[in-house]
Amino acid sequence: MRESRAARRKSLFMKIAALFLFAALALPAQKMTLRYQFAPGQTDRYQIESRSTTTVRRGSTPERPTAEQNLSMTVQRKVVSRTGSQSVVEETPLSGAWKTHTVAGTTIAAVPQITRRYTFLPTGRLVKMERVVPPGVQDSDSRFLEGMNFALPEKPVAPGDRWNGECSVIGIDGKPLTIRYRGRLVGTERRAGLECARMEVAFSSSFRAEADRQGRSVSGTLSGTVTSWLARDRGRDAEIVAELTLITSSRLQSEAGDEKVVSTTRISQRQRWIR
Repeated sequence: MRESRAARRKSLFMKIAALFLFAALALPAQKMTLRYQFAPGQTDRYQIESRSTTTVRRGSTPERPTAEQNLSMTVQRKVVSRTGSQSVVEETPLSGAWKTHTVAGTTIAAVPQITRRYTFLPTGRLVKMERVVPPGVQDSDSRFLEGMNFALPEKPVAPGDRWNGECSVIGIDGKPLTIRYRGRLVGTERRAGLECARMEVAFSSSFRAEADRQGRSVSGTLSGTVTSWLARDRGRDAEIVAELTLITSSRLQSEAGDEKVVSTTRISQRQRWIR
């Protein structure tokens, strides 16, 4: 039986549609260049919420909680200048407080009005950092992990692409600590009403400090993940969510003999752009 003209036309259309579908699936994902846009005078505010818990285990005794800290603060970031590829950004707390719970009770301390002055490249790579302490303000703020930042990829990336890097931060003993990280572009999502590139970063480091406050040598590991949403058209962070675990171990002489002391601190933090 001869195939009708309508049937042949339908078959031809189906073949063409299949070819177009195959071609679309074979196309590589579009790559994008991710960069910050540091415009002098640009001012943004961010709300930061953070929670940390610390537990300690001595010898064979069960792990027990020792402290919990909660932070809520609003910071302002202002681009004060740009020279060539380098931009200076000042970050100043506008308000905020630490609330600390221990077996001794609860204490509340205001976040000190200390400005951190960063020099960034368009990728967000940190070139230099300074602390600006106003007259009359006591610089009692912790410097642990100061300088932590994960730069954007140098080359254009597509969803699924990865990149590696490292950064230097202040360790628990006040000395530089190198952190290595691996980033991945997940895709695009809307966040805070903005079209954003969603990225995930996994980081880790290990260290050995000469001594803690009791004169003991300390070894430890630092690891965690950061999920960030970069507003592509504005070149600024819309939201950042971080999870971090710090584990330190040392030896303690006690009546029971030489005991291993392991301290574990877990930190969860969320930062949201509030314009």
